[in-house]
Amino acid sequence: MGHILDLSQMDIRNDDLDYELNTHLVQNIKDELQFCKDMKALPGNGFWDGRTHRQIGSIPNVAYFKALQDGYDLESNDKDMKSKEFKRYLNDYPQYRTVEKIVTPSKGDGLQIIVR
Repeated sequence: MGHILDLSQMDIRNDDLDYELNTHLVQNIKDELQFCKDMKALPGNGFWDGRTHRQIGSIPNVAYFKALQDGYDLESNDKDMKSKEFKRYLNDYPQYRTVEKIVTPSKGDGLQIIVR
């Protein structure tokens, strides 16, 4: 798995309805997958120096958009719901986790996940 193809379609029509534009978004995610694998191998379980922040995942843009299409509520205004949805997504797609297991203390201000 080195590429993700987002087959979403966008139709743009002028007032005469005589043309359309179909787009396909492709992103090479090999580097992203390698980054996640490398981060998992580091000591510290995703915590930064001083344990002030913890990164548990790094999600490619195309995978993020696909997750939204698949019904993951990653942009919820409810912070707790958003956190649960990100954890659910990363459990469903562990290749985007930068830690082996997502066991986060209840303290803190939510998850640190990078979308690239």
